[in-house]
Amino acid sequence: MTRGEPMTRGEPMTRGEPMTRGEPMTRGEPMTRGDLVMVDTNIMLSASNSNRADHVASHRVFSSALEMGVHLATCGQILREYLVVATRPMEVNGLGLSLKDALINLEWFRKRMVYLEGPESVHHTLVRLIDSHKITGKRIHDINIVAIMNQFSIHTLLTNNAGDFDLIPDLEIIGPQEFSTVRISPC
Repeated sequence: MTRGEPMTRGEPMTRGEPMTRGEPMTRGEPMTRGDLVMVDTNIMLSASNSNRADHVASHRVFSSALEMGVHLATCGQILREYLVVATRPMEVNGLGLSLKDALINLEWFRKRMVYLEGPESVHHTLVRLIDSHKITGKRIHDINIVAIMNQFSIHTLLTNNAGDFDLIPDLEIIGPQEFSTVRISPC
């Protein structure tokens, strides 16, 4: 492994062009080149761990997105969640990576995703969403991701845990196996 590669046996990937914000899409409309897709933490974890069943598909997402012209997005919460699980011991459902290796992986992912954080309005959207959908407990973390997506007109979430977001009706949820088969319309 060379410095900057993720801790995985997946194929190497190239760094893409600078990422820009795509035009919003409506539910059911095919993605268009330039669209943003939010990547949930579990996709990054699966891409980092060759023992996970969806490792190959999750790893392939990062090269497929570049080929498709779709831009993968992340936020501070997702990156923090990745570090928490990546450095947690395997005995307690972590990846057991050293901090150094987890940070190398994090940098590898960051080079392939747009980093998004929202202004105060994201907080107001979060409060509105948790109130209207009666979200409580740790599910609020997931709804915060939806609030950030809302801020940037992102309608598609790439995740292995669709059930975590099932209360949000206008969210297009796809798994890593489906990602490379998504129909992309030209700009």
